[in-house]
Amino acid sequence: MRLNVIVKSRRAALGGRQDGSLPVVMAIVFVVALLSTAMITRVIGDIDNVNLETKIEAARAIAQSGVSDALFQIDQQGASPSTFCNQASNAQCTLNSVPGASGAVYTARWSSSNNAYTVYSKGTSRGVSYAVQATISRTPIITNGVYGGAFVTFNGNSTTSLTVTDAYGNPVPGATAGIAVGPGGTLTCHGPSDPNATYINYGGSVSGCTPYQNKGATYSPQQPSQTCPPPINPYGAPPTPCLPSNAAACTTMATGVSGNDNSGYTVTGTTKLEPGVYVCRGGLTMTGTVNLDYAQSPLQNNGRVTIYVFPPVGSSTSPNIDLSSATVNQCQTIGSASTGVCKGGLVGDPSDLLIYAWGSGTASLGGGTADAIFWGPGMSLTMNGNSSPLNWTGSIILGGITANGHPSFNLNFDQRLQTEFDQANWQISNYLQTSTTFSIP
Repeated sequence: MRLNVIVKSRRAALGGRQDGSLPVVMAIVFVVALLSTAMITRVIGDIDNVNLETKIEAARAIAQSGVSDALFQIDQQGASPSTFCNQASNAQCTLNSVPGASGAVYTARWSSSNNAYTVYSKGTSRGVSYAVQATISRTPIITNGVYGGAFVTFNGNSTTSLTVTDAYGNPVPGATAGIAVGPGGTLTCHGPSDPNATYINYGGSVSGCTPYQNKGATYSPQQPSQTCPPPINPYGAPPTPCLPSNAAACTTMATGVSGNDNSGYTVTGTTKLEPGVYVCRGGLTMTGTVNLDYAQSPLQNNGRVTIYVFPPVGSSTSPNIDLSSATVNQCQTIGSASTGVCKGGLVGDPSDLLIYAWGSGTASLGGGTADAIFWGPGMSLTMNGNSSPLNWTGSIILGGITANGHPSFNLNFDQRLQTEFDQANWQISNYLQTSTTFSIP
C-alpha cells in the first residue's frame, strides 16, 4: 500500500514538470523563428546591396573606359587635336560605341578659350548607370632646362655654363633656368653655383648648389611608352610621351638615313629632317650637319620632327644615342642644309626637334652641337671639360648627369621652350562623378 502511494506521487511530480516546460519550448521555437527571419531578411538585403554595388562598379568602369577612349582619340590627333570626331564646328562629338566597353557613351566638348576638352562619359550595366566628367588638357612637358633623375653632379667650376637665350641666340638679362634632380636623387655642386640657374629638388637632396627650391616628389619623367595612351605618371608630372600609331619608319625621315631595326640607324649630313613623327629601333646616330626642312609642303606635325628610339621589336636591349660628331638643328634654313649664318638670324628652334629615347643605353651628346629637346630618363651622360663639352640649346632629361671641369656644360635654355612647346601629350587634369542626365548631341 505504501509502495503504490510513492509511485503515484512520482508520476504526479513528473507530469507536472512536463506540463510546465511546454511554454518554454514554444518560446524558444518562436525566438529561433524570429532570429531566422531577421537573418534571412538581412542576408537578402546584403545580397541586394552587393548586387547593386557590383552593378555600380561595373557601370563606373564602363564610364571610365569612355574617358580613356576619349583621351586616346584626342592624343592621336597630333598637332590638330580639336579635329577629334571631324565635326564641322569642332565643338563636340559623341561616340556611342567604345571597343571592349559595351554600354559606354560619351561626349567630348572642345573649348578653344582654354585649349581643353570636357568629356562627359556614362556607363550602364544591367540597368544601373554611372557618369563621370573629366577635363582633358595639354600639360607642357618641359619645366626645367636640365633634369637628372638619379643624380646631377658638377665637378669643378660650372659658372657661366648656363645661359637663357632668345630666338636669335642672344642672352636674356636676368633670366634663369632650372637644373633639377628627381625623387631620391642627388644634386651636387663642388664648384661655384651658376648665377643663371635655379636649382630644383623634386624629392631628392641638394649639396652646394644655391639657390635651390624644394618642391617635393611631384615631377619625375618616365620612360617613353611604346603604346598610347601611356601609363599615368605616378608622380603626377610630367605626362609620359607615347609612340603614336601613325609613326613613320625611320628611313623616311631624311635622305642619307641608313641602318635597320636591329643595328639602329645613322643620319649622315649634310641633310634635312622632314617634319613628322618617326620611330628608330635599335639606336640612333647623327653625323655632320643635320637641319630641319621648314620648306616641307604641306607642313606635317606642326613643323616639328619627333623621333622615338626604342629597342628592336621583341627585344629589351637598350638602344644608344650618339650626337657627338654632329651639328643638329643649329640654324633655321629653308631650301638648303648649309652651315654658316642662320637664315634671318634665327637659330634652330629646340622645340621643333624632340628625341624620346627608351632604356638605359649610352647618351653620347658631348662634343656635338644641337638645338633640341632630349628625353632619356633612363640614360646617363658624362662630360669632360673642353674635350667633350655639351653644346646644347634646349632641354635635356636624363637619368644621371656628370659634368667634370669647365666649360663642360654649355647649355642655352631657349625662351621658345616656354612659349612654343605646347605639343605635350594630353592628360586628365580634373576628374569627378557627375549626373547621368548630361545631354548627348
